[in-house]
Amino acid sequence: IPFYEIFLDVPVDELKKRDPKGQYAKVEAGTLKHFTCIDDPYEEPLTPEITLKTHELEIKQSADMLFRMLERDGILDGAPKLSPPGLPNPDGDEIVDLHVPPELKSQREAEALTLPQALITDVDLNWLQAVGEGWASPLKGFM
Repeated sequence: IPFYEIFLDVPVDELKKRDPKGQYAKVEAGTLKHFTCIDDPYEEPLTPEITLKTHELEIKQSADMLFRMLERDGILDGAPKLSPPGLPNPDGDEIVDLHVPPELKSQREAEALTLPQALITDVDLNWLQAVGEGWASPLKGFM
């Protein structure tokens, strides 16, 4: 996953209003020193991948902007759509999802009762999830 620099471009007055920990009040009272944007410098990023003016946007609008960027770059649903161009889609466009479909759940649970049982550790369970959800794609099972 690429690194994205996200710049939340919000005026200091707005930050003071949103301050849930009361840190700006401590700065103004003199009990907290070297606070960014007040008595310590802050340099805005020169070329952030996205700038969010959260004081002008609803939360959903900010989130939608982030999701659009992640979808555009294929982070949420597959290969990059814009950059870098020319790469093949992972796993030959095959979605690996080994979950039991809802309509087969009771049948598979009955079948599971007839199979040998084995104790597994938390680590084993994590690997089972990795394979079952396609995280270890293109693996479709264990050796």
